[in-house]
Amino acid sequence: GHTLNPSADLFKGSCLQVGKSVQDGFNNFFSSLNVMEKKNDGDVEAQNGRSSSKSDGSMLGGLANAFRSEETERPVLGMSYIARFRAFISLNILAILFFMLAFFVGLPTVVLRPAKFAISFTTGSLMIMLAFAVLKGPWTHLKTMCTKEVAPFSALYVGSMLGTLYASLVARSYLLVMLMSAAQLTALGY
Repeated sequence: GHTLNPSADLFKGSCLQVGKSVQDGFNNFFSSLNVMEKKNDGDVEAQNGRSSSKSDGSMLGGLANAFRSEETERPVLGMSYIARFRAFISLNILAILFFMLAFFVGLPTVVLRPAKFAISFTTGSLMIMLAFAVLKGPWTHLKTMCTKEVAPFSALYVGSMLGTLYASLVARSYLLVMLMSAAQLTALGY
């Protein structure tokens, strides 16, 4: 028959409570962004495309407006600036979670299983790049990455990320994963 395990049930219940708390936190966060968007929509109309964080009064409103410029006011990917900012925040939160996974789970086991660290770290890096591409627009972000001053770093970083994913997911080579991860960390430090 089925053996009851009270500690497993307690752990499962605790995990469900934590998950519900995280979900409620995200819901409250996005609700506050909806309020901010409604307040800022009026400001945008009143100020011909420029919104002031002073009228919002919230720290988040000031943060959203700190990234605003005339160029960001135009819709990108069919999304308003506030929708893009929401996606930017969400992708950065996701990146932080992947970096935490890389450092707290992958790093202690890097000698035995380097792919755990490599995949988590690379996915976090990709989330940050995607976040800025969504916020600024993919084409604008790509043009920024390809400027003369930044292009060598961008090529090395993107190439090392792709190499890390290839080494981890396709080749499954211990040595190649270690080399590509080292290249990626070096490129990030550069």
